[in-house]
Amino acid sequence: GAKGEGRVTDPRLLPTSVSYGILDHDLVLWVGDLNYALYEDQVEAAAARAMLAGDAEGTLVAHGEVPRELKVADQLNEQKKEGRAFTGFEEGPLDFLPTYRVVIDGDLYDEKRCPAWTDRVLWKVSDPPRDCGAPPLVTLGGYGSVWAANMSDHKPVCASLEVVPQG
Repeated sequence: GAKGEGRVTDPRLLPTSVSYGILDHDLVLWVGDLNYALYEDQVEAAAARAMLAGDAEGTLVAHGEVPRELKVADQLNEQKKEGRAFTGFEEGPLDFLPTYRVVIDGDLYDEKRCPAWTDRVLWKVSDPPRDCGAPPLVTLGGYGSVWAANMSDHKPVCASLEVVPQG
């Protein structure tokens, strides 16, 4: 047939009983400023800044030494464990310095805020898949921040994901 033949071109003719949400896909990527912080009853802002002082070059990260106290105080990971947010979503390890809040045009943490990983890359593969076939295979190649970027009070976060469709 002709190209586009059989395609519904009038939105009034689309079925109205079908409703799809963000999670009704085989793969969902959730990327951005999720605004999660560190639980300050577990680590105070001044203590967190002191743990990271002078580490703009990533010395701690290079040696795999992002302070454990900061990682366990991360609100998002705690909420995920409790099933209160982003249930079933995956994320790479927080093996990079907290990316918020830094002084714009610099590498120092803002004195008024507790450092945190507010910007995140999460993904969720549906199980069972919504469409025919097996769910896609997602492999994390890398997860980190771009510390050299200085145009915001957030350091950019990046992830390398390989997505392989199955069946």
